[in-house]
Amino acid sequence: MKIEICGNGNAKHLINMLAWIEMLGNIGHSADFKVFVDGDGNTRWKFKFEEEELQMAFDALRKELCKEYMSSHKDIENFRI
Repeated sequence: MKIEICGNGNAKHLINMLAWIEMLGNIGHSADFKVFVDGDGNTRWKFKFEEEELQMAFDALRKELCKEYMSSHKDIENFRI
């Protein structure tokens, strides 16, 4: 899977997080950690998938998550990857 990541945010922090996630898999360690995303700022990350089918599924998921948030006004508590 190839993903293009675009945005104006602090790429160093995003890359550090991705490296940490990969390292966890490499050493067989499980961890949870907080991620703060400044949605009001200028970050505006955008993820573009090379495969059209994946992009369409991602776009649909993003829209569904937006609907859920707008109706409940609650953040997602966690992700398990």
